[in-house]
Amino acid sequence: WCLDSDTGTLYFWPPAGSDMRSGAVTAPTTARLIQMIGTPGTAVSHIRVAGFTLTQTQAQFPTPETHYKIPNSGQAIYMENTADCTVENNRFEAIGGDAIRLQNSNARNRIVGNEITDAGGYGIFLGSVQRGFCRGDTTSGDVPGPTPWHNFREDREVVVNAWPKSPGHLIHNNHIHHVGVFEKHACGIAFFGISAVDVVVSNNLIHHTPRFGIGLMSGFGPITIERNELHHLSMETCDTGGICMNRWYTYDKDPDLARGNIIRFNKIHDVIGCGAGSIRMEPGKGEQADGRIWSPYYGWAIYFDNGPMDVLVYGNICARNVLGGIMLSHYARNITVENNIFVDSDNSQVYLMLAGDTSNIRFRRNIFCYANADADFLRLNIDPGREPPDAIAEFDKNVFSPAPGGKITFCGLPGEAVVRTGMTTQTDGGHTLESWRAMGFDRQSLVADPLFVDAANDNYDLAPSSPALKLGFKPIDTAKIGLVPDDDYS
Repeated sequence: WCLDSDTGTLYFWPPAGSDMRSGAVTAPTTARLIQMIGTPGTAVSHIRVAGFTLTQTQAQFPTPETHYKIPNSGQAIYMENTADCTVENNRFEAIGGDAIRLQNSNARNRIVGNEITDAGGYGIFLGSVQRGFCRGDTTSGDVPGPTPWHNFREDREVVVNAWPKSPGHLIHNNHIHHVGVFEKHACGIAFFGISAVDVVVSNNLIHHTPRFGIGLMSGFGPITIERNELHHLSMETCDTGGICMNRWYTYDKDPDLARGNIIRFNKIHDVIGCGAGSIRMEPGKGEQADGRIWSPYYGWAIYFDNGPMDVLVYGNICARNVLGGIMLSHYARNITVENNIFVDSDNSQVYLMLAGDTSNIRFRRNIFCYANADADFLRLNIDPGREPPDAIAEFDKNVFSPAPGGKITFCGLPGEAVVRTGMTTQTDGGHTLESWRAMGFDRQSLVADPLFVDAANDNYDLAPSSPALKLGFKPIDTAKIGLVPDDDYS
């Protein structure tokens, strides 16, 4: 379809087999179907919305204050200053904007068992917009980037106080797919511009989105992301991940915000990535449209951008991603990556950008298995004057299984394990596992077949004789990942 806005003419090319003489044409007249709006002192509470089909709302793009992350597109269900409400077992289809929006302050709501498809915006969005709160970004509503956040202490309290708290929600067992029809930054479940305290995102199935599966952007608070299945994501954007955290900080002076996030027991595969531009920013392996569009391109399974803090990444399965199963960006601190399985990323299995004041990074008891003979185990960037042990506290008891006959390689300058940030030329190097071990890393790790039960069919359970078990790897219960029966809500 195409709209000629000058003439007001809508052109439509019907799908094959359509009968335009008997087909129904609908024109939505509202951007919101249900709203629950309380006040800061009196919340709307104990409302249950269940069993509805919600469809055909207006798409409000663009709005006068549009920005690529700000929630602005209309909503099928809108909630603000609500508490202890439930949205369950509904079907959202052909929604112009977001399916479900929790705006500003809300508490202890349950979003469970819904199917969301063909939404113009996000599936489920918890967010707010604050501007002009400090010397940082006064346009988009972002919290400051890692460098000003660490260097300007006086800004931190101002930013934290500006962000509304949204505690205690359960987002569980929702099937979210084919969202972001109009808004290409849209993802399945998103948090932006709030302090989300003790929120649980569990057992959701999210696939076919233009951007992230689950995105935490510009905010604070401990969120547990567990047992979700995410696949075929980032179909229309790049610089992206299946689960992405960007400027999601902890704040020691507030007990609610001092604890970090937990990402555990998720299965994330086929984060595709799609980009276009004058130059390639990162490697990719596919081209379309005479080389003007690159896909697969520039994405990870788990992507920590801009200062990740105090995160446990445990028991996840990440398969077939472009730049790696996991990426840690600059100013990362207190990140533990343990008991995960990383399989068949195209370029490297792990990508570490250890710039800024990066510290206390730990990788232990993980499995790295990849069949591409050209792929590296690790791509590592670090500031001049620093060495990997300055940022990495532990990297050991892992199992490596490179391509048959292949070596465990590192992406870096020739003869080095690292790429120095700021260098104008970066080439693949031939650094060896032995040299890596000389730095104190992976001295107890093994190069061996992990003995997956049936990797060809995405069954990454381990045989009883797997060498990973001898190093203390704990089996991942994959039967509990993804959607669960309706009566299994927690």
